[in-house]
Amino acid sequence: MKLLLYIIFNIIGLWLAQHFIAGFIVLGGLKEYLITAILLGILNLVAKPILKIITFPLIILTLGLFNLVLNAILIWLVAWLTGFIIISDLWALFGATLIFAAINFIGHHLVKHD
Repeated sequence: MKLLLYIIFNIIGLWLAQHFIAGFIVLGGLKEYLITAILLGILNLVAKPILKIITFPLIILTLGLFNLVLNAILIWLVAWLTGFIIISDLWALFGATLIFAAINFIGHHLVKHD
């Protein structure tokens, strides 16, 4: 159940980023949103903990802000792997990362209190 909720939050994050961030475009329809959200969820589940362990000193030095860089890398990687996301520049990636961070923060808060 939690995994399904996280996929829904990723779809919401993709939709919001596309509509509010110039230069962040998701190509296709619901199928592409779903594939992208699932891949992003898998990377967050598998790769992100490993990246956090490797970059732990940077996360501590930046008081956690390096987590945004890790999130941006994962979003860029999903865009590169699927081809369904077009990111025009670094600012579009940064804006989308902030939206995903906010949506995931809200989503984790809601799921923990279920």
